[in-house]
Parts: sequence; C-alpha cells; structure tokens
Amino acid sequence: MKSLVFNLFFRQPILAIVIYALVGSGLVLVQMHRVANATRTETAMEAAASYAAAISSVRDYYSKEVVARAKADGISVTHDYRQQHAAIPLPATFSIELSEHIGKNSGSSFRLYSGNPFPWRKNGGPRDEFERAAITALTESGRDSFVAVQSGSDGDILRYATPVTMSASCVACHNDHPLSPRKDWQAGDIRGVQSVRIALPPLSLLASPMAIGDFAFMICGIVAGLILFALMLRRLNNLLAEERRSNAALVEAKTAAELANRSKSAFLANMSHELRTPLNAIIGFSEMIRASAFGPVGDSRYVEYAEDIHSSGAHLLSLINDILDLSKIEAGGRDVDPEPVDIAEIVDICVRMVQERAAEAGIAINKTLPDGLQPIEADSRAMTQVLLNILSNAVKFTPAGGKIDIVVRARPDDVLELSIADTGQGMTAEDIPRALTPFTQLENPLNKRIQGTGLGLPLAKGLVE
Repeated sequence: MKSLVFNLFFRQPILAIVIYALVGSGLVLVQMHRVANATRTETAMEAAASYAAAISSVRDYYSKEVVARAKADGISVTHDYRQQHAAIPLPATFSIELSEHIGKNSGSSFRLYSGNPFPWRKNGGPRDEFERAAITALTESGRDSFVAVQSGSDGDILRYATPVTMSASCVACHNDHPLSPRKDWQAGDIRGVQSVRIALPPLSLLASPMAIGDFAFMICGIVAGLILFALMLRRLNNLLAEERRSNAALVEAKTAAELANRSKSAFLANMSHELRTPLNAIIGFSEMIRASAFGPVGDSRYVEYAEDIHSSGAHLLSLINDILDLSKIEAGGRDVDPEPVDIAEIVDICVRMVQERAAEAGIAINKTLPDGLQPIEADSRAMTQVLLNILSNAVKFTPAGGKIDIVVRARPDDVLELSIADTGQGMTAEDIPRALTPFTQLENPLNKRIQGTGLGLPLAKGLVE
C-alpha cells in the first residue's frame, strides 16, 4: 500500500493531482449540496412559521372582533354561511377558505384538522401518517411545532404543523354547540393542528444545464491549474535532481583529483628519494675525479668530463629537491619549525649565493634594511629557500644593466615587510596564476635562452602559505 501511494504521488504526480482534484471536487460538491439543502429547509421553515402565525393572528382577530360584533348584531356564525342569509363563516371555516385563496397564487397550502372534528368536516381528521404523528407529538409531548421533509414525484415538500389552542372566547361556543364532539373544552386545550405545506425549490447547485456547465468549467480550471503546477513541480524536481547529480559528479571528480594529486605527490617524493641516493654518489665521485683526490688523471679531458658530470648532477639534485619539497607541501607533509630568525642575516646569505651570477649578467643588487631589526619567528630554511628562489628568478629574467632592489621595513602594525623588485620585463595580472602553477613557464624572449623547471615561484608560494 505504501509503495502504491509513493508511486502515485512521487512518480506520477499529474495522475495524483487529477485524482486529488476529482476527489476534492466531489467532497466540495457534497458539502455544497448539504449546505444548500440546509439553507433551503431553514428558509422554508421560516416561511411556513410566518405563514402559520399570520393565519393564527387573522383567525384570532376575526374571532374577537368580527364574530363578537356579528353575534351582538344578530348575525349568524356558521359553517354553511353561504346557504343562509345574514351569516358569516366560523373562525375555522374562515381560516381554511382564506388559506385556500392565498395558496392559489403562492404554491403553498394550509390545513386545519383535529382528533375531534365536527361531523360536517368530512376531512377534518388526520389523513396521513404525518398528520397523525403531528397530533400525537403536539398534544401529548407538548412540542411547539412538528416538521418533516417529504420527497415525492413532484419534488421535496416541507410540512410544518403547530398546535391550535382553545381561547376563552371559543370555549362556550364549542361546548354549547349541539354537534360538538366534546363538551368539556377548557381554555388552553389543544383543539387541533394547523399544518402548512410548502413545496421546496429544487437544489440549484446542479439543477440546470448552466449550473452543470459552470461546475464542470470550474473543475476543469482547477484540474488544469493543478496539472500546470505539477508540470512546474516536476520540472523543478528534474532541475534539482540534475543539480544534485552534477554536484555529486563534481565532488567525485574533486575527490578523484585530490587522490590522484596525493598519489602523484607520493610517487614523486618516493622517486626523488630513490634518485637522490645515486645522484649524491655521482656528484661525490665526480668531485673526487675533478679534484684529482687520488692522483692526477691521465688525460685532461677526463677532468672536463668530470666537471660536466658534477654540474649536471648538482643541477639534477637541485631539481629533485625542489620536486620533493613541492610534493611534501601538496601532500601536507612539509613541517614548519619556527625559531628566532635574523632576517638581515638571511638576506645577506641569499645575496651572496646569487651575487656571482648577478655580476656576470651585469645586474646590480641593492639592499635596504633598517638598523636594529628584531628577530622574527619563522622557519629559517623555508625563509632562505623562498628568498633564494625569488632572487634567482630576478637574476634570470633581468636584462644586463638592470638592478634588483631588496627592501625590508617595519610597518606600524608590528609586521615586517620584505619586498623584491627588479627591472625585468615583468608579467601581467593574467599571467600571475600561470606563473604560480608548477612546471609552467611564461612565454617571453628571455625564456628562450634561460633554462628552468617552473618550480621556483610555486615552491616559494607553497612555503609561504
């Protein structure tokens, strides 16, 4: 059952919404029918009560004012007044004929009946189940009214009955009449029942083709709106699902890239260690041959060859050291050992290491350091390597006759600032991200004559960070 509901509402939302709209419309229709029926019945009851009260008021007025004066003037009051001269109808007869006259144009009817009718009233007693139940309920239970709605071939009918009580002016007349069925009437006794019969109008909810059409149009509009909403919801769900899949793919790709990068770094670190051992041996043995440590070499060319082997091995070892350091940084294995460092001493060491190359290239190196610099907390080896990498780049890419300025200054916010500026070609803002990418070299005329690996600036950036 749960899977059925899930499939219906989440995998077939349009069908679910159509079903919801139909069920909801049916419930609305049922509720509207109930409300309309209750309103129709209440309206008819109010009309019947007003009708019965009006007939009672007219009958009371007729009994007290008209009948009393007529009797005083010698006018006969009888049920067969039409067959007699100078006679008027009894109050009950007057009420029946008045209501018959009113009912001709109103679609309603009025009837007086009793459990003790006069013999001349052939239909004066109860004629059906409703009238018998009304007499019992009003005379024995003391109720003020008795109501029922009956359905027939002509539609629904409201029947409303109220008791007719005996007034003081009518007691003597009923008790003294020779044909009266009872002789012991008292004021306040229930003489009979007056009943109003009103045809209820048909329920207008779906009573006409126009109403049916309006309701169908409303249902179609609701269904169309819900379907449109379902389509929009499905589109939104598809977009969200696509976004989730895209994000998952990006996360997976990022994870794979990080794993590959860590694997690459670990591989490079391991290979660097494996290569450094034989390289150190090559450099050491070539150094011994170059220096003729165990006596003169037979041919001077061997000395030149040993010089080439030594310089090449030293260059390769420097490259491997850079790769190893960069791999450690990327893998998060490069430890920082802070200690008090004299920045002026590090600057002097780095300048001495590049001074010979700068002089050969015709480049001047200028230092500007304030007196009394306090030691700073830093990793001495990392600071030296960062400064040396940047100075080496400056020497490589500064043309002859240029200069390199090293400036150290203390800022007001207790920060020591070290800047290196040269008169080389420089780079644009767009070139900086590429220059900081490992193994990448920018295209410029100097690159064609200068050899490099593209690791100096990335390694300096990684050490600083």
